[in-house]
Parts: sequence; structure tokens; C-alpha cells
Amino acid sequence: MDYQPDFRRPDDGEAFGIRGFIGLGLLVMGVLIALWVFVTVLDFLEDPAELMKYRAIIDKDLETGWDMDEGGSGMVIPSTVLSYFILFLVMGICVKVAGLFIRGGTDLLTGSGYNLARRFERKVEEIRSLMRDKPNG
Repeated sequence: MDYQPDFRRPDDGEAFGIRGFIGLGLLVMGVLIALWVFVTVLDFLEDPAELMKYRAIIDKDLETGWDMDEGGSGMVIPSTVLSYFILFLVMGICVKVAGLFIRGGTDLLTGSGYNLARRFERKVEEIRSLMRDKPNG
């Protein structure tokens, strides 16, 4: 017996289903995260002193264990640079998460998962028909 997947859309009479609710929630969270990152970057551009309050994320300079020469010490990375690096790394992660939330929310709201499943089903059927029509030998 062949497996026939069921890719029916929810009834049109259904009000706002769980998919729509979750999709709208993801979309709103993604937009809020993106807005927060945008406002934070805008504050940094308008007032560079705002960026200074993040210097205290890391207190000590990072000193590597590499010996540059006989009596020399290793390379020293200032704590300010590390603090800013961590700040921008976290903001970059927030931007990626916001993009994932927005994309996931819009996919749930527009039914892209349904459309993708239908295209996949058509492609599988096309391959099956090619395999049936192919002469043995």
C-alpha cells in the first residue's frame, strides 16, 4: 500500500488557528528584537559616550601565553576591545534571531509550509512517473 500524505489546508471557516497565533507571535517578537537592535545602534551613533558603559563587561586585559621573544611577554588585548567585541557579537546574534522569528512567523501566516509540501509532493509524483515510464534494460 502506497503512503499518501495528507497536505490539506485548514478549513477556510476556521477563524485564527494556532498556526496563525504562533506565527503572529513570532512575527511580533522578531520585529521587536530588530527594533531594539536598531534603536541601540542609533543611540551609539548619536552619542558615542553611550558605548562607554559597556566597557565594564570584561575588567581585565587578556594576555596570551605566546612568547614573542626571550624576555618579552605575550600579546595583550585590551579589555575595551573585548567588551565591544562581545557586545557586537551579541547584537549580531540578536539580529539573526530576529530574522529567524520574522521568517518563521511569516511562513506560518502565509502557509508557506503548506505550499512547500505541495511542491514536494508534485516533485515526488513527477519522479515516480518518470520511473514508471522508463523502459527496463
